[in-house]
Amino acid sequence: MKGKSDLKPALPPAAGPINRLIEEFSKLPGVGPKSAQRLAYHLLRAPAEQSRLLAEAVTALKQQIMLCPVCCNVTDTNPCAICSNTERDHTRVCIVEQPQDILALEHTRAYKGYITSFTELSRPRTVWGRVISIFRNSWRD
Repeated sequence: MKGKSDLKPALPPAAGPINRLIEEFSKLPGVGPKSAQRLAYHLLRAPAEQSRLLAEAVTALKQQIMLCPVCCNVTDTNPCAICSNTERDHTRVCIVEQPQDILALEHTRAYKGYITSFTELSRPRTVWGRVISIFRNSWRD
Protein backbone atom coordinates (compact mmCIF):
# COMPACT_ATOMS: atom_id res chain seq x y z
CA MET A 1 0.00 0.00 0.00
CA LYS A 2 1.31 3.41 -0.91
CA GLY A 3 1.72 6.13 1.71
CA LYS A 4 0.37 9.65 1.28
CA SER A 5 3.78 10.98 0.21
CA ASP A 6 3.94 8.32 -2.55
CA LEU A 7 0.76 9.74 -4.11
CA LYS A 8 2.16 13.26 -4.60
CA PRO A 9 3.11 14.03 -8.17
CA ALA A 10 6.88 14.20 -8.45
CA LEU A 11 8.26 17.69 -8.90
CA PRO A 12 10.56 18.16 -11.85
CA PRO A 13 14.19 18.58 -10.87
CA ALA A 14 14.76 22.11 -9.59
CA ALA A 15 16.96 23.82 -7.06
CA GLY A 16 16.16 22.96 -3.44
CA PRO A 17 14.75 26.38 -2.45
CA ILE A 18 12.43 26.38 -5.47
CA ASN A 19 11.11 22.90 -4.66
CA ARG A 20 10.66 23.88 -1.02
CA LEU A 21 8.62 26.96 -1.98
CA ILE A 22 6.51 24.90 -4.42
CA GLU A 23 5.83 22.36 -1.67
CA GLU A 24 4.81 25.11 0.78
CA PHE A 25 2.51 26.82 -1.75
CA SER A 26 0.96 23.40 -2.53
CA LYS A 27 -0.15 23.15 1.12
CA LEU A 28 -2.43 26.17 0.70
CA PRO A 29 -6.10 25.50 -0.01
CA GLY A 30 -6.94 25.64 -3.69
CA VAL A 31 -3.31 25.65 -4.81
CA GLY A 32 -2.28 22.58 -6.74
CA PRO A 33 1.23 21.63 -7.88
CA LYS A 34 1.03 23.56 -11.16
CA SER A 35 -0.26 26.75 -9.52
CA ALA A 36 2.36 26.41 -6.79
CA GLN A 37 5.05 26.09 -9.43
CA ARG A 38 3.75 29.19 -11.28
CA LEU A 39 3.75 31.19 -8.03
CA ALA A 40 7.27 30.10 -7.14
CA TYR A 41 8.67 30.98 -10.56
CA HIS A 42 6.77 34.29 -10.54
CA LEU A 43 8.48 35.23 -7.28
CA LEU A 44 11.81 34.11 -8.70
CA ARG A 45 11.39 36.52 -11.64
CA ALA A 46 9.89 39.35 -9.56
CA PRO A 47 11.99 42.07 -7.95
CA ALA A 48 13.46 41.10 -4.58
CA GLU A 49 11.34 43.84 -2.98
CA GLN A 50 8.12 42.02 -3.93
CA SER A 51 9.29 38.80 -2.25
CA ARG A 52 10.37 40.74 0.83
CA LEU A 53 6.99 42.47 1.09
CA LEU A 54 5.17 39.14 0.76
CA ALA A 55 7.33 37.58 3.48
CA GLU A 56 6.73 40.60 5.76
CA ALA A 57 2.96 40.42 5.17
CA VAL A 58 2.85 36.73 6.12
CA THR A 59 4.99 37.37 9.21
CA ALA A 60 2.80 40.31 10.28
CA LEU A 61 -0.31 38.18 9.80
CA LYS A 62 0.97 35.56 12.22
CA GLN A 63 2.41 38.03 14.74
CA GLN A 64 -0.23 40.76 14.86
CA ILE A 65 -3.59 39.14 14.13
CA MET A 66 -5.73 37.78 16.97
CA LEU A 67 -9.36 36.90 17.58
CA CYS A 68 -11.47 39.70 19.02
CA PRO A 69 -12.44 38.64 22.54
CA VAL A 70 -15.98 39.97 21.97
CA CYS A 71 -16.98 38.60 18.56
CA CYS A 72 -14.18 36.26 17.40
CA ASN A 73 -13.47 38.43 14.37
CA VAL A 74 -9.86 38.50 13.21
CA THR A 75 -8.29 41.81 14.19
CA ASP A 76 -5.13 43.64 15.15
CA THR A 77 -6.90 45.67 17.86
CA ASN A 78 -8.64 44.69 21.09
CA PRO A 79 -11.60 44.84 20.67
CA CYS A 80 -12.00 44.93 16.90
CA ALA A 81 -13.25 47.98 15.01
CA ILE A 82 -16.75 46.51 14.71
CA CYS A 83 -17.10 45.92 18.46
CA SER A 84 -15.57 49.33 19.21
CA ASN A 85 -18.17 51.09 17.07
CA THR A 86 -20.57 52.78 19.50
CA GLU A 87 -23.12 53.35 16.71
CA ARG A 88 -23.93 49.62 16.51
CA ASP A 89 -27.46 48.50 17.39
CA HIS A 90 -27.11 46.78 20.79
CA THR A 91 -30.44 44.99 20.41
CA ARG A 92 -29.44 42.88 17.39
CA VAL A 93 -26.92 40.04 17.18
CA CYS A 94 -26.03 38.04 14.10
CA ILE A 95 -24.12 34.78 14.58
CA VAL A 96 -22.03 33.63 11.64
CA GLU A 97 -19.92 30.54 11.16
CA GLN A 98 -16.45 31.98 10.50
CA PRO A 99 -14.61 35.30 10.78
CA GLN A 100 -14.56 35.72 6.99
CA ASP A 101 -18.38 35.66 7.15
CA ILE A 102 -18.19 38.77 9.34
CA LEU A 103 -16.22 40.49 6.59
CA ALA A 104 -18.78 39.45 3.97
CA LEU A 105 -21.63 40.78 6.12
CA GLU A 106 -19.79 44.05 6.73
CA HIS A 107 -19.24 44.53 2.99
CA THR A 108 -23.01 44.69 2.49
CA ARG A 109 -23.15 47.75 4.79
CA ALA A 110 -26.75 46.70 5.53
CA TYR A 111 -26.37 45.17 8.99
CA LYS A 112 -25.65 47.49 11.92
CA GLY A 113 -26.04 45.16 14.90
CA TYR A 114 -23.42 43.13 16.70
CA ILE A 115 -21.84 40.13 15.00
CA THR A 116 -20.21 37.09 16.57
CA SER A 117 -18.76 34.00 14.96
CA PHE A 118 -18.37 30.36 15.80
CA THR A 119 -14.86 29.33 14.89
CA GLU A 120 -12.84 26.21 15.37
CA LEU A 121 -10.79 28.34 17.78
CA SER A 122 -13.68 29.25 20.08
CA ARG A 123 -15.91 27.14 22.27
CA PRO A 124 -19.68 27.34 21.75
CA ARG A 125 -20.19 28.06 25.47
CA THR A 126 -17.94 31.12 25.13
CA VAL A 127 -19.88 32.37 22.10
CA TRP A 128 -23.25 31.97 23.84
CA GLY A 129 -21.81 33.75 26.88
CA ARG A 130 -20.92 36.70 24.64
CA VAL A 131 -24.38 36.70 23.05
CA ILE A 132 -26.09 36.67 26.47
CA SER A 133 -23.75 39.42 27.68
CA ILE A 134 -24.55 41.58 24.64
CA PHE A 135 -28.30 41.16 25.21
CA ARG A 136 -28.03 41.88 28.92
CA ASN A 137 -26.07 45.05 28.22
CA SER A 138 -28.60 46.17 25.59
CA TRP A 139 -31.51 45.68 27.99
CA ARG A 140 -29.82 47.90 30.55
CA ASP A 141 -29.61 50.83 28.13
